[in-house]
Amino acid sequence: MMPILANGTTGSEPVVDCGVVPMYAESPADALSLVGADGAAIVSGVGPSEEDARSVTRTIFGSMVLALPEAAAVFEGGEKDTHPYGSDQPLPLHSDGFAYGLLAPDYFLLSCVRDGDTGGESVLVDGYAMLNALSELDPELHHFALNVAIDQTEPGMHPCIAPLVSTSSAGRMAIRTPIYCEPSPESTNPDGERALIARWFETLERFRQSATRFRMNVGDLIVGVGT
Repeated sequence: MMPILANGTTGSEPVVDCGVVPMYAESPADALSLVGADGAAIVSGVGPSEEDARSVTRTIFGSMVLALPEAAAVFEGGEKDTHPYGSDQPLPLHSDGFAYGLLAPDYFLLSCVRDGDTGGESVLVDGYAMLNALSELDPELHHFALNVAIDQTEPGMHPCIAPLVSTSSAGRMAIRTPIYCEPSPESTNPDGERALIARWFETLERFRQSATRFRMNVGDLIVGVGT
């Protein structure tokens, strides 16, 4: 399973529910086996600080850790986010680490440091299940997402001209939901590709709305396979 993340709720035209509710690991040492089986797991009682999250990450992965970047805070408006969202707005379906381009991380970890007074439900979508559903729901869009290279490079970030669904440097299929998304400079059909890009994000929103939701508690940490 390859999770894609989202938060919030709205209503719209439904599609098949590809949402996944991650199971709680009995201990940090057990989390990795759950991730291998289900694509994601929750570790409880980690604590809300960045040091708590970094410490349990090393417990989970041990010698597998090759790089552990600084944590990025997520709050209303986001950290260095050019597309802010208010507390009453749902966060669109997205894949963390897309700014790394084809160097996307192998795993993501999300720590709950504060609980909202209302709402706050989260969503994980199985990316592989979503693609399988899309192959029947919209074959043209499915083909575009897997085969047409587009420019996904954010200003100042790693260059990324690749299909929306591509193979990562680790050999894993990666689904991308970039903030910046335009036809490549070599495109022979930029208008048609822009329409398909717009349809891609509209379809992702429908999958978000149809996915099963769950809540995290303060001190919980989600571990998942990266995209």
